[in-house]
Amino acid sequence: VELLRNLLARTLGLGTEPPERVLDELSLTGIARFMQSERCRRVVCM
Repeated sequence: VELLRNLLARTLGLGTEPPERVLDELSLTGIARFMQSERCRRVVCM
């Protein structure tokens, strides 16, 4: 996924700065921690 993101960013001339990290860790615990923080305003489940 990261490779594809970099390729599209370079091709389309999008921002060169790395994306902001939202989760501390990619797990259910990390998601729950983010949802409890003040940074999380909306949750959409599909």
